[in-house]
Amino acid sequence: MPGSKDYSEYESRGTGINRSLDEHLHIARFTIDNAPVSIFRVGDDRRILDVNGFACREHGYTYEELCGMDMLAINTMLTPDTWADLRKSADMVRLRTFESVHQRKDGTRFPVEVSIGAHEYNGKRFTVSFVHDITERKRADLALEEAEEWFRAMFENIVIGVYQITPDGRVLNANPALANMLGYDNTHTLVKSNLRENNLGPDHLRTDFINTIRANGQVVGLESPWRRLDGSIVWVRESARAIKDTTGNVMYYEGTAEDITYRMEIEEALRRSEEEYRTFFEEDVTAVMTASPDGTIKACNPAFVKLFGFRSRDEALAAKVMEIYPGSDAYEQMIGLLEERKTLSDHELELRKRDGSPAFVRANFSGVFNDNGDLIQIKQYFIDETKRKSLEQQLIQAQKLDGIGRLAGGVAHDYNNILGVILGYSELVMGRLQQEDPLYHQMEAIISAANRGTELTRRLLAFARKEIVSPKVVNLNSSIESIQKMLQRLIGENVRLSFTPCNDLWDVKIDPTQFDQILINLATNARDAIDDIGTITIETSNVTIDERFVHGHMDFNPGDYVLLLFTDSGKGMDRETKGKIFEPFFTTKPKGEGTGLGLSTVYGIIKQNNGNLNVYSEPGKGTTFRIYLPRFVGERKEAEQKQQPEPLSGTGTILVVEDQADLLDLARNSLESFGYKVVTALSPGEAVLLCGTYRDEINMLLTDVVMPTMNGKELRSRVEKITPGIKTLFMSGYTANIITDGGMLDEGIEFIQKPFTPRTLAKKVRDVLASR
Repeated sequence: MPGSKDYSEYESRGTGINRSLDEHLHIARFTIDNAPVSIFRVGDDRRILDVNGFACREHGYTYEELCGMDMLAINTMLTPDTWADLRKSADMVRLRTFESVHQRKDGTRFPVEVSIGAHEYNGKRFTVSFVHDITERKRADLALEEAEEWFRAMFENIVIGVYQITPDGRVLNANPALANMLGYDNTHTLVKSNLRENNLGPDHLRTDFINTIRANGQVVGLESPWRRLDGSIVWVRESARAIKDTTGNVMYYEGTAEDITYRMEIEEALRRSEEEYRTFFEEDVTAVMTASPDGTIKACNPAFVKLFGFRSRDEALAAKVMEIYPGSDAYEQMIGLLEERKTLSDHELELRKRDGSPAFVRANFSGVFNDNGDLIQIKQYFIDETKRKSLEQQLIQAQKLDGIGRLAGGVAHDYNNILGVILGYSELVMGRLQQEDPLYHQMEAIISAANRGTELTRRLLAFARKEIVSPKVVNLNSSIESIQKMLQRLIGENVRLSFTPCNDLWDVKIDPTQFDQILINLATNARDAIDDIGTITIETSNVTIDERFVHGHMDFNPGDYVLLLFTDSGKGMDRETKGKIFEPFFTTKPKGEGTGLGLSTVYGIIKQNNGNLNVYSEPGKGTTFRIYLPRFVGERKEAEQKQQPEPLSGTGTILVVEDQADLLDLARNSLESFGYKVVTALSPGEAVLLCGTYRDEINMLLTDVVMPTMNGKELRSRVEKITPGIKTLFMSGYTANIITDGGMLDEGIEFIQKPFTPRTLAKKVRDVLASR
């Protein structure tokens, strides 16, 4: 075995030495052989004289093989010269230590640490070497060097700043990332600086940092602004700990600082974007709502809450989407289309508000789908079109009523001409009959029927706003009080009539007869809507219409109005019925009851007087008519005193111009029966010629207003040039605004409405001739 040795030589050499010394030598040799270090005793000739057992085992030789070998064969880094130098420098007292490389028997080499010293024995000098295998130490040193190099590279190249900073702000150590973060060109300049004195970096005396360090011994993820060398701010996420001395005082803080400025800018931009979106979402006039396919409302904005009449956002979120869709399958149909098309745009829908009233909207839908293509969310956008739809319906209704009015006016004009002939000749015939004559009563029946027809045409003309009226300044309170008893008799004892007048009510300008007709028609309509016992309430007030109100009511103009509220407790109306009540001949009454002209007449009268009306009604909740008549501003004229009736007969020459031959003959016969001399013309042109050629004086021009070649007003101008001072009386069943302004007679115009009786005509002619 390598390192085995016979100890007998020590015994022989120990002659004369007591046995106890031999035992000590024996023990010493045993200890040397098993010491964990290779020991070589080498002579001056570099030959190995002696080795211990560990050296044999370490180098793979036997004791015999090593003894006598040249030491340079073992220590491969030695040369004869270096050995000579070692030998000379070897100290008898002090060991010399160096590192070298030894080679084993198998040729492998390993690093060693050699401690060498000189020794003399029996006059001979030799060296003793203590050799330690430092392979593991070298490996550890290398690993440490590599680790230090790695850490240094990381320290120098990591993008996160690393520092050691004293509490008073002195930078003990810092990497390039921190220098760059604070705006320094290099770390040397930064390490020499004091951040607190230069008002740079963080304030390490800040309360949150110090308190956290004291409580936890460290801070983790502290985000704060740091000031750079140029004065700009960089946001930093910092983790640090305090390094203390043995007395517990903080020597410095060491930590890392990550530049999070970009992240903070992104977060700030995101926050602003979210805030802007939230503001837009909250303030947008478009109603926005997100919901799940099952109808659960996930989010909504105030415009949605307002549009659909919810009291609060919480109430809206507690509702189901299906509640705003009419019908049970409308929402499911929309879901089906959305799954197919992904988006739906510009759909006009009639939805339902919380109270059940309609909400007209223009809607867009956008679906959100998961990776499997399943619909998981619906974004719904509603633009409130209710006001526009209302205005559109008002416009359509107004155009519809205007068209009907034009037709009714034309029909009434022709019908009036027919009725004029019937009434006129019937009265002339009756004037020649005795009351005992059977024909007398038959003529009365004809006149009565013709008068009913006249009333019918008058109502048509009122609806068409073609009825010729003479408005006067009136106070509606006085007008209502004067007719209140008659209205009570009209509606019967089972219906209570209540009137609440407004103090200091403004005046209006309206034909008193027309206003009475409004009240009578509304009262009749209300009475028929009340099944048994009920109430009718009339109220008056002053109101001012502003631009905001006009924006939602296209027929209104801003200004002061007198408001008449007429409310009944009847059965009310549904929306479809309410949309037709002003159409002529529309009625909900049984056949043979009512003409369907009552409310259309009210509508026409109000419009003719530049007023407006709204109707509020629901089935089972009665009806309220809100009538707005423009306030009259000006001086009120005193009412004219009624004059005593005068005889109808008269004298003078009258030129009658009428393009209808039968009406022309009727006017001639009627006037001649009352003593007048009559000249007739079937056309305006013929009338002008007659004025120029007639030998006697013509005292009055009685002319139709609407004629084919020239209207009555133009004819009057032509005639007045030929016959100055001639008086003119216009007659018509339909003036086409030739002598009127919206049905109101122009100043200084004398007019008689067709149809008329001979007596009515004679009275009007007598009044005109007698006027100044």
